[in-house]
Amino acid sequence: MRILSIRRSYEADHSSSSYEFFAFDRLTEEQRAAIRELTGGSARRHLRFHYQGEWRDIPSDWPDKLLTMGYDVLVSESYDWWGMDLALPHDPALMERLEPYLCESDGRGLYVRVVGDRMLVSLGMHMDYSAAFDAVGEDPFEGWLTCSSSCVTNCCLVT
Repeated sequence: MRILSIRRSYEADHSSSSYEFFAFDRLTEEQRAAIRELTGGSARRHLRFHYQGEWRDIPSDWPDKLLTMGYDVLVSESYDWWGMDLALPHDPALMERLEPYLCESDGRGLYVRVVGDRMLVSLGMHMDYSAAFDAVGEDPFEGWLTCSSSCVTNCCLVT
């Protein structure tokens, strides 16, 4: 037996929770120290938490804290719940322009909140996999891109 490929990517296995934080700019020493104090781990521009099973998760206040400590993007997945958060400088004019599109319901939709000097724009989704199966047949992912270990340069369509 041999390993054909290793993927370092986003996981969604329906029995876990994943959180990916990204910082556009290099974290300052003060930001790294605050992140290390909060998480107990190393502070990098890409911070990842993955918990197997429904009995473990990151503390509920960590996403907002980390998005105000230097991280700009959070992508999260937990079972069928998916989310993406952007941390932007607080801009009342942008907040006003987004208002007609706000529609938060149980973590789904688009919503905005202000935390400190940051405006957190969140998009939440609940995936209904049965709808995908009903619409396209047994495998809703058939025909999507699959990638080798050097994904950026070697993508191909599944046929």
